[in-house]
Amino acid sequence: MIATKDLIEKFQYALDNHWGYIMYMTHEMWSDAKQKAYVAERKDDPDCKMSCEYGGKWAGHWVTDCSGLFKWAFTTLGGMIAHGSNSIWDKYCTSQGKLRSGERTDGQELKPGTAVFTEVDDGRHNHIGLYVGNGMVIEAQGTQAGVVTSLVTNKKWKAWGELKGVSYAEGGEKEMQKATVVLPSGASGSTVNMRESASRSAKIVCQVPVGASVDVIQDKGEWCYIQYSGKTGYMMSNYLEYEGQGGESGDNLSPEEIAEIQKALKDIENATETIGRIVGRG
Repeated sequence: MIATKDLIEKFQYALDNHWGYIMYMTHEMWSDAKQKAYVAERKDDPDCKMSCEYGGKWAGHWVTDCSGLFKWAFTTLGGMIAHGSNSIWDKYCTSQGKLRSGERTDGQELKPGTAVFTEVDDGRHNHIGLYVGNGMVIEAQGTQAGVVTSLVTNKKWKAWGELKGVSYAEGGEKEMQKATVVLPSGASGSTVNMRESASRSAKIVCQVPVGASVDVIQDKGEWCYIQYSGKTGYMMSNYLEYEGQGGESGDNLSPEEIAEIQKALKDIENATETIGRIVGRG
């Protein structure tokens, strides 16, 4: 049996490493030559229109499609699953049902490691993602976006399915930790960047005000994967202070207050040196 933790880690790996999306792929290192061959072969397939038009952007990246990500993850973990979201729905769900606003309509808990599906009028399920806990889904969204996160409350997620070969007996998900955005010693400014990935050069998702409260989805050491105002991304850990680490709520300092304290500490240091010289002469 595949542990939900291990399945989620595979999806997180694809997210962290900026996997792209090419229709019908599962785990392929993309290149300009492969894109050219793909277009020549698939240009008349309407399902491949977006991949033909925009797929070249993923040269140098691993690529997959929505169900291909499941196929890759299961295969690497020693399991088996279909390549195709409708096939997964029809043949690889041990239980399934409807979603409304991110919650199962049967009143039961939506467990991390559960597949979530879109649903069209004819009852088919043409897109799939993995619920990873804390209200978040990791999905191979499309050729323009690649592997990204979305909120399980997104209206497109209309159905859920617990998957064959996956153990859901690990208990409920852990509650997200709260943290406050702070400025480390020597830093200045009123906002801190949230980025698409754990890199200083990654694209900025948004700027989070100093003093704002965020949800820490995953602490990765130097970086944390966080959620703020409905958006998710990465922030360096030294800009975050977990609740209980730094005193009572409301003790977070503004940049001006930090500068004032730093000046006062410098004045104390200078005064200490002066006292030392005077005492030394005595």
